[in-house]
Amino acid sequence: AILTSAIAKYLPKSEITGLDSYKAAIEFARKKYPYLQFVVADAHKLPFKNKSFDLVICTETLEHLVDPKQALAEIKRVLKNNGRAVISMDSGNLLFRIVWFFWTRSKGHVWQNAHLHEFNAKILENLIKTSGFKINKKRTSHLGMAVTFLAVPR
Repeated sequence: AILTSAIAKYLPKSEITGLDSYKAAIEFARKKYPYLQFVVADAHKLPFKNKSFDLVICTETLEHLVDPKQALAEIKRVLKNNGRAVISMDSGNLLFRIVWFFWTRSKGHVWQNAHLHEFNAKILENLIKTSGFKINKKRTSHLGMAVTFLAVPR
């Protein structure tokens, strides 16, 4: 909800829709940000028409999904021909793996075993490309622990 709200402030003339499969998170978001649209849905089967979005932002999500390739296919389906996707997640580098190991065994214990797929930047880049996207930009951040791709449908 916080990211969706920040995007709405950055793009004030845009129609913004936030999505999560966790109903309680969506209910919280709807109460906190009643001026934005939030939808409970599964990333594997997005409840939107083909070619309905100019931009899709998928952040810290793919590693938690049963079928990340299907989610990317859905992102491609709902993007307009000239649409763009911003896809980001942890890079899987050594520093991230060390931080994740200790964090999930302490304060962040609820996230232990939350990653269904162990990606790294190269695996994610290949997955994006084999899912029918062309990568226009790739950026790392957070001391190399995060990677973000700007991709367009091919």
